[in-house]
Amino acid sequence: MSFDLTLLFPSLSPEDTLCAQEALWVLLKQQARLYAPDSTSLPAETAAALAESILLTLGAGRNPAVLLSTDLHTDFRQGQRRLSPKLTLSQHLLRDYNLYTYFFAK
Repeated sequence: MSFDLTLLFPSLSPEDTLCAQEALWVLLKQQARLYAPDSTSLPAETAAALAESILLTLGAGRNPAVLLSTDLHTDFRQGQRRLSPKLTLSQHLLRDYNLYTYFFAK
């Protein structure tokens, strides 16, 4: 999988980019195990989507330095807790939209 953090986060030094890449791989490996516990490999597209999800969950787009955290696993869990209410809300909105279109958009 080609996932170039240098292009995504040009503000990081080459050394920091390497550290961030290593940390991202650790989280990606954990998430891949949760996604496909019986498999030792994933399609490249799935791995890329998981990596993008990890970066979003960490808020790396707003603050690339988060990838250099000494406790990235905890930061990831905090990001999941931060996003959980938004996920619930979006699921409710999608359900309501689907109900609306089923009953009224015919």
